Parts: sequence; C-alpha cells; structure tokens
Amino acid sequence: MGPPAAARTTPGTGTPRSCSLCAPAILGHSQIAVTMNIYTHVSDERRREAMGHMDRLLRRRRPE
Repeated sequence: MGPPAAARTTPGTGTPRSCSLCAPAILGHSQIAVTMNIYTHVSDERRREAMGHMDRLLRRRRPE
C-alpha cells in the first residue's frame, strides 16, 4: 500500500496532490489549467533531462 493521500505528490512537481487540486479554488481560478499555466515552471536542468530522454527514445525508433 502506498503513502497516505496527504503524503502523495504530483509527478514532476513534488507538489502535494491535495494542494494541486485545491489551488484553483483558493486562487479563484475556474479551471486547473489556468492555475497550471500561471504557476508551473520547468527548470533548465529538467528541460535538458527531458530533451535527452526524448532524443534517446527517438533514436531507438529511427531505422538505420
């Protein structure tokens, strides 16, 4: 069994799920997409990691 719901985090952000679900209501946003567009940021390091991962995946699929 995993951690209690209050201890679980949203993948990629480390934000507790309860916060990510309540934040739009607290901030007065009608949709979570509004909150996510305003308050999510991707560090350069995370962006480089993601690009490297995508590059490896795409290279595996390319016919030689």
